[in-house]
Amino acid sequence: NPSPVLALRYVADSLSMPAGFLARRAHDGDQDLALRHDQRSLYLLERVAEASPLSGRVLRDVAATLLNLAELLLQRQQPGDADKAVAHCHRALEIFRRLLAAEPASAQALRDVSVAEARLADSLVTRAFKGDAEQALEHYQESLALNKRLLAANPDSAQALRDVSVSHFKLFQFHWQLGDSQAAEATLAQCFAMVDSFAQQGRPMDSQLRGLHEQLKALFPRP
Repeated sequence: NPSPVLALRYVADSLSMPAGFLARRAHDGDQDLALRHDQRSLYLLERVAEASPLSGRVLRDVAATLLNLAELLLQRQQPGDADKAVAHCHRALEIFRRLLAAEPASAQALRDVSVAEARLADSLVTRAFKGDAEQALEHYQESLALNKRLLAANPDSAQALRDVSVSHFKLFQFHWQLGDSQAAEATLAQCFAMVDSFAQQGRPMDSQLRGLHEQLKALFPRP
């Protein structure tokens, strides 16, 4: 028979799977049901983490579930949801930073921090309290810096290149929404320069990156 802690883990995992399905299906009522599944999963994972405080895998699952909850709250957009999403992302980022400090050479741990930085920035932009835009910019920039570190460590990784491209695009959207067209264009130009360099060198690019490259080529024609 499984131990009580292992049984809790099984139940938490069984709740997270339908939550993901419901979020993707997006029928009427699915978001609220997905939220309830993820909230219950988070509660159980936190109990498992209390019993196994040194388990990096459990802590990573707690943080990932917090990010899932934040995303669902931002999609639902009920009063107070953005504030809750910001709080969840702060907690997730704190956990991921602790895990990275424990394994500083881990590419996965570094990517987890980068994802959490970007999700927190997204939440701050949506909440739009005084000072949130400035904080969001810092988190977007930190996410980009981390993704650049990952790409420098693995220059042939299409995933790492995609992550840097996404970071650039998020910064482009951020500047554009604030009406700073000059900063928006500069960010997009940096993204194109990097992706174009990969294309010119014949380095690995998936279909999404090739499509992005073709779109940006039309905006930034070569002399």
